Amino acid sequence: MPRQRFPLIKFDWPSEIRHAIRKHVEHAVFRLSPERYEQEHAYVAALIARLDGLVYDGAAGRVEFLGTVVNDRGPNSAESRWGADFALTASLSQGERSSHKAVLGQAKRGRVHNLSSSERSRLDGQCSQMMSATSSCVILETPSFHRDEEPVLPTVQILGDSEPDAMTIADYFIDQFAVCLHGDRRSDFVIRASNSRLNSLHLSIESAGAVGPNTAALSSRRESQRRRALDDPSQGL
Repeated sequence: MPRQRFPLIKFDWPSEIRHAIRKHVEHAVFRLSPERYEQEHAYVAALIARLDGLVYDGAAGRVEFLGTVVNDRGPNSAESRWGADFALTASLSQGERSSHKAVLGQAKRGRVHNLSSSERSRLDGQCSQMMSATSSCVILETPSFHRDEEPVLPTVQILGDSEPDAMTIADYFIDQFAVCLHGDRRSDFVIRASNSRLNSLHLSIESAGAVGPNTAALSSRRESQRRRALDDPSQGL
């Protein structure tokens, strides 16, 4: 996976901003009933759209989230190439510190440990595809029901953790994503992850110094693709 060489930046948000983030995420979730968004892709698209927005902008700092639903139609779709259902981007600033970062994510209805062996094998392949682009990836476990009529928060697992315990999506945003403990800060990756086609994502891999078998051949092919895309932007990358 691409290595990220950045000094650690951690935001220590005051309680008012942490509360605003939790309220923003929970409000997005509680408006979505799994009964009304029964299919996984419909629920995820609606959730990502509702998470998108300016959460807080004041003297204590600024927090904004951008959601991207990845194209999933066709054999050459972005999801088939990179394994992701969605991307999340955060724009954070506090005093003189600022950070822009993104993560890739794959969503599954219900808990991962309840998947069939074939579904788990497919998820493993999708995770490998995402991790080939960035080390900042998550699995989003979406609810399939409301327990006792109470909304159920989706849970998030961070890929690459030695013990990937699931946390609620609100806790992930507050304790990981918004404080800058998790997320890819490469500027080119952030830009390309903010497009449903994930255009030119492999150029982010190359610029991060990813290596592997047949690297020279891959680099040559990527350069040819890059030049074609520059000549004809409709082709994408």
